[in-house]
Amino acid sequence: MPECNIDLRVGGRYRYVWRNDENAGEFGISGEFREISVPERIVMVETMDGVPGAAVCTTTFEPNGGGTAFSITIQFESNEHRDRALESGMTGGMSMSYDRLDRVAATRP
Repeated sequence: MPECNIDLRVGGRYRYVWRNDENAGEFGISGEFREISVPERIVMVETMDGVPGAAVCTTTFEPNGGGTAFSITIQFESNEHRDRALESGMTGGMSMSYDRLDRVAATRP
């Protein structure tokens, strides 16, 4: 991840870029934080490089036993925008990120 800039405040911007080390291909996401309600919810608008339109992403955090469960809902502008995002390979990248998060969380007390 050669670029990871986060200004975590309402109105703050963010930019993430992932790089495939095998072929040097890159994929980026940019956006703005619209709502931050600690510790329950984050709402942000994002655009994906090469994919038209924007999406509203809502992440919620809820106590779950001794830990925290979180969910992300992505609302696309249209079915076409959703389909283009899915074709980008985003689900594979999200799965890898969540698997990695599970491994990191498992090492924490």
